[in-house]
Amino acid sequence: MADMSKLSEEGKTWLDEEARARAMEALRLRKEENSQKEKIDNARLHAGSSMYFYCRYCEALSDTLPESYIDPPTRVCKDCKPLKDAGLLDDQPS
Repeated sequence: MADMSKLSEEGKTWLDEEARARAMEALRLRKEENSQKEKIDNARLHAGSSMYFYCRYCEALSDTLPESYIDPPTRVCKDCKPLKDAGLLDDQPS
């Protein structure tokens, strides 16, 4: 997979249509794969357990925090963040 860490410069994407299509296909495959994985239901965990948060775009585990977390959890995984930063993802997950 191509290095997605440099998808944009100053908010402008430099990806051509073929690269965009490959990036979106990789996202689709990640989402399909992650949708098959069992998610941890935080409400069913014992008191004091870590909390689990999933990417809003591909459903991958994006953050694990202690129950007493203060800072907001990461809601976009490391694979989707460059796509979002490059403007390839809408604000609403599909």
